[in-house]
Amino acid sequence: MFKVKLKKFIKRACPLIFYLFIACIPIQTVKVFKDAKLNGNTWEYGKMMIYGTDILIFLLIIFFTLEIWLLKKKRGQVLENIKKTSFLWFFVVLSFVFIFLAIEKELALYNSIKILEFALLFLFIVSHKISFKRLSFSLFFGVLFEIVFSFWQFFNQYSPAIKLLGMSVYHPYIPGRATILVANRLYLRTYGTMPHPNVLGGYLVIVLFFLLALLFSLFNQKKPNVLARLFLSIIYFLALFNLFITFSRAVLGVFLMGLFVFFFWLYKKKPGFSSFARQIFVMSLLLISLFIFLFSGLFFARFDSSSAQYQSSNIERGEGYNIAIELFEKRGLTGVGAGNFTLAHYKLINDTLDAWVYQPAHNIYLLVLVEHGILASVFFGIFLVRILIRFFKKIKSKLLESEWFVAVGLSLVAVLLISLVDHYFWTLQPGRILFWVVLGLVWRFGIMKK
Repeated sequence: MFKVKLKKFIKRACPLIFYLFIACIPIQTVKVFKDAKLNGNTWEYGKMMIYGTDILIFLLIIFFTLEIWLLKKKRGQVLENIKKTSFLWFFVVLSFVFIFLAIEKELALYNSIKILEFALLFLFIVSHKISFKRLSFSLFFGVLFEIVFSFWQFFNQYSPAIKLLGMSVYHPYIPGRATILVANRLYLRTYGTMPHPNVLGGYLVIVLFFLLALLFSLFNQKKPNVLARLFLSIIYFLALFNLFITFSRAVLGVFLMGLFVFFFWLYKKKPGFSSFARQIFVMSLLLISLFIFLFSGLFFARFDSSSAQYQSSNIERGEGYNIAIELFEKRGLTGVGAGNFTLAHYKLINDTLDAWVYQPAHNIYLLVLVEHGILASVFFGIFLVRILIRFFKKIKSKLLESEWFVAVGLSLVAVLLISLVDHYFWTLQPGRILFWVVLGLVWRFGIMKK
């Protein structure tokens, strides 16, 4: 009797916790249990901490474990999924094995546990039926607060430290903040509740793809709710405007590409949507044009390749790549240890810089190679390639007619392309969540028949 009640409870609890977790991605509530400093200043990438979203993942893992124990059918399904994703688990195991050879063993252990945590989140997603509509509504509710807060922060050019949300003070004249220089004045790019504007941009681009899919799924209903569609359209356009005030170059480029692909797909596969789709597409372009007109000074300063900030950013990224190559030459076989890139830079190359200068390489594939070594990186690379193969095999199936398939596919492309020029999908909590959730959803589509 107890087992029956427990099964029912778990069956209800797992989806609730998962969709709550998705809604909470922007919330950075965190407890730092070990601080870190380099050269007397705070070293962000050396901190050890637990986020509120980690607690939700741990709850999911606990219920998932109970589910496997109670349900024989689920046990078989999970074992089958582990076998099919074996290269991921080889990578996870090697991450722990190479702790003993890491620059800083405690930091490597912490980051290896994080990798295991997100690998288990991935396994949870691929082992459960996911309602893409509920997932999109969760993203929708999560982005509501983010939109309001980001607008307030950007137009106020300031936001106070909010410990509950894990936020520092943001002001354009605080050293290290992401800014744009126009006519000798600094302007703060919007962070929202995220650790960096680029992270907010990465979050918003995925949310926008799912909002578009949700919008057209509501349009497809036999009795479409006009008010719901209107409200959702407004939120989509506000989120789009919010995306642009992050001034994240890579994200904006990826989104514009995805926008054209989405509407081209609608034109080809959903002719019944043509009128509504045309309206949304034209209004999106008009909003983008309006933004460029209203904030032309900021926009062109941000995209001016001759500006000091633009060149400085490129130099920093180039130096990061050179440092990665140098570290690989020193420790390429076993890597420097999970999460040890910045410490390896400090200990093996240059120990005289300010703490904030020690940044991970702005390319997660290079970062994984340097931190985990050749063998582990090969396993991780094969895992990613297998995900891509499984997904693109479905392009010829009827799944291509689903707006959710397109949203997930565009999210995957966004994550993989942005990962070529930034590191947050591997190093920062909200980025890690997005990375593994998207990979999990892609794998789910790979095993779906319809």
